[in-house]
Amino acid sequence: MPAMRANKCIIDRFYSLTKVLRGVQKKHLVGTAALKERFPDFDTSIVEFVPYTNVTTWGRGSATRTRMYWDTDVHDMSQRLSALENAIQMGQPSAHKKLQEFKTAQTDRVHEILKHADISDQLPGLWRSKTEILGFLLIVSRDLNELGSNLSAIRRSLMREIHSARIHRTHMEAQQADEAWKRKARELYADYCKKFTHRRVIYMPPVDQVLASRFSLYTESSAKTELRRLIANWTTAREQKLSGLIPMPEYLNFVTARQALRLAKLATAVFICTRCTVDPSSRSDILLLDHDQSILHANGCDLSFSSRGALAVESLVKSLGLYVRRTVPRNLDHIDARFICLRCKPVKGLNYRACPSLTWRQCVAHFVDPTLEVSHATPNWRRLNEGEEAAVKARQGPDSALSSRIWTCNHCDQFDFKTHCSAVTHVKAKHAIHHPAEGPDFFCDPRKSRPGPRKGLIVVDPSSGHGNGDGEAYICL
Repeated sequence: MPAMRANKCIIDRFYSLTKVLRGVQKKHLVGTAALKERFPDFDTSIVEFVPYTNVTTWGRGSATRTRMYWDTDVHDMSQRLSALENAIQMGQPSAHKKLQEFKTAQTDRVHEILKHADISDQLPGLWRSKTEILGFLLIVSRDLNELGSNLSAIRRSLMREIHSARIHRTHMEAQQADEAWKRKARELYADYCKKFTHRRVIYMPPVDQVLASRFSLYTESSAKTELRRLIANWTTAREQKLSGLIPMPEYLNFVTARQALRLAKLATAVFICTRCTVDPSSRSDILLLDHDQSILHANGCDLSFSSRGALAVESLVKSLGLYVRRTVPRNLDHIDARFICLRCKPVKGLNYRACPSLTWRQCVAHFVDPTLEVSHATPNWRRLNEGEEAAVKARQGPDSALSSRIWTCNHCDQFDFKTHCSAVTHVKAKHAIHHPAEGPDFFCDPRKSRPGPRKGLIVVDPSSGHGNGDGEAYICL
């Protein structure tokens, strides 16, 4: 009986359609012990060439140790073997060879049927192979006269199963093809990124956006060409979106794309993430972003240009004697000057008056505070003199950024973000660079805000013998 060994899926779906089918099953299935009684003149060894099942509907679909054979299968096999054996007795040429070939073919057929039955048993409710469908059709084709009016119901049920299997197979094939494409695209993109430094890769599209483009993988060369075009378009679109937030300067009547990009990289290009702003009164500079930070800011956030931030930077740049149209953030970071805000009232102590000392980034964060818009209509700063700056920096101690886990290697991506000391040690040990330099060899993650120094107080009006002419420094602990 084809495709019925331990195949609860087919047996249950077939025999549960009507009670008559259960009776048909009981009438035709013969157990091993009953073969001799049912077929007393047959050689029972022929059952090795007949498919069998060990699942019955009266056993509620559970497997048993008894093998059940379809009676007409046993009878037909006996007739065919008898015909071949008679040919041998009659001395027909090649009769022995034909008998052996028939037995071998029939054994292989039984093995194939039982193998597919086992597959069906492992995938209950799922008919996907032609063999399983044909096996069911062979069951349906038996004793059609006994099925009667139930044949139409069986056919409708079978067609529903075939349609469902076809939809499932199409879905699975499409899913497998999609997974294969994604796997190959990831490998290609990872291999392509190996040509660039770790810092450069950070500015490239994330892998999920690369996969969303669905570029062609017909050949490796064409795929890399499309990949380069994709990265270039993605980078340009992101740059244009950022530069589009900056208002046109009064000294320009028309701004080209290159000029807009140059404006977006100036220190006066200050952006605020409005979505990440939880506390508008917060003076932390973590929400204030320059060009490099903004271009890498998390997807889905809303960036806006800060006109007050730009005004604050412009005043700071002028106080340092620099050219506003050429100064970029790293110029101000390199100078590392300290300022006090002349719009704020000094902090009063018992015998002194002092003002907070601020870096240029802290000055910008201070000025964009919404609660200070009235009292700070325009920025007004004073840069500390050399003695005051030296006193403040000496009190602040080591740069807190050095102990922050924001440093990584620029030569490989196998080094997680750790402290400055760990990054330097890694570059020396793994890349044999004896004097690593920040930038070419290791760098601070531009996606994160680099911690600023602790804010201090500088005495601006000493009295009663406290402080000195340059102003004594105190640190807020």
